Amino acid sequence: MLFFEPDYTFKNFVVTPNNEMAFSAANAIVEQMGTRYNPFFLYGAFGSGKTHLLHAIGNAAIAKRTGMRIMLVGGKDFAADIAAGLKKHKLTKFYQHYQDYDLLMIDGFEAIAYDDIAQNVALRLFDAVQKHNGQVIATTRIPTHRFPVMESYFREAYTIGLTGEILAPEALVKNRHLLWEN
Repeated sequence: MLFFEPDYTFKNFVVTPNNEMAFSAANAIVEQMGTRYNPFFLYGAFGSGKTHLLHAIGNAAIAKRTGMRIMLVGGKDFAADIAAGLKKHKLTKFYQHYQDYDLLMIDGFEAIAYDDIAQNVALRLFDAVQKHNGQVIATTRIPTHRFPVMESYFREAYTIGLTGEILAPEALVKNRHLLWEN
């Protein structure tokens, strides 16, 4: 399990035309957790702000809802947990570990992009989380059409959730932000 970076908040996120939709969706999710844009898949290149938004959602959810059960996991750890569950024939334990969270966040979902079995396991888990009105959020560096098993799920997510691309901030804004931090 990862911990939220305290400086990654909505207040500290630099909003540009390249990321405005993702920023608005992230704020809406906090206001209507489990019902708005569920699941929320955010993809974009390295440095585009995906992890910042993910942590901002987590930080805002903690501040807004006392006692909320939140899991933030790295994609590689998530993939390793799936592999361990499959290898030991203990997927039930894997599902029990992840499914009861109010907010399940996976940073680096591309770790299972080319593993059909892992994608099926993830789909089943997402359905379980959503059945009790839990929110699923995942970030990835690759577009969702590169997840062959989950392609129909992502198409459905366009109607019940949201799949969106976040673009890197313009160079001028990025440089200004870096100067502001120093």
